[in-house]
Amino acid sequence: MQRQGLELTASAWDELVRRYAGLVLFVVRSHGLSPEDEEAVSRLVWLRLVERLDRIDAGALPAWLAAVTREECAHVRRLRPDPDGVLEAASRHQALRETLDRLVPADRDLLTMLAADPPLSEAEISRALGIPVPDIGPARSRVLAEVRANLTVVA
Repeated sequence: MQRQGLELTASAWDELVRRYAGLVLFVVRSHGLSPEDEEAVSRLVWLRLVERLDRIDAGALPAWLAAVTREECAHVRRLRPDPDGVLEAASRHQALRETLDRLVPADRDLLTMLAADPPLSEAEISRALGIPVPDIGPARSRVLAEVRANLTVVA
C-alpha cells in the first residue's frame, strides 16, 4: 500500500490490524451497538486509518484508533435512534401540537413569535400583536402555564 511516500506491506497491515483489533472491538462493544453496527463501525475505523495513515504518528495510533472508534459509534447511534424514544418524542410532539391548537389565536401567535428564529424583539412583537411591551412577559408566563397545565392533563 503506497500513500505519499509511506509504504505499508500487506503483512505489516495485517500485523497492525492484529495488534489493535482488540482495542477497536473493546471501544465498539462499550457503546452497546447491534452486532451489525459493531461490524460497520469496525470497518469504518480501519478505512479511516487507511485514509490517514500518512498523517498519524505511530506512538499516537492507539489513542487515535480509540477516538475515531468513539466518533464512529456516536455517529451510528445518531443515525439509528431508539424506536421507543422516537415514538415517545412523536407522542410528546403530538400532545404539544394539540395543546397549542387549543390556545386562542392571540396566545398561539404570541408563543410563535417568542419562538421565532431569528428571535423577534419585544418591540416587534408589541407592534405585531398590539400588546404593550411591559405586558409581553406576564402574557408569556400565563400562556406557558396554560400549556404546561394542558400537557400534564394530556400526559
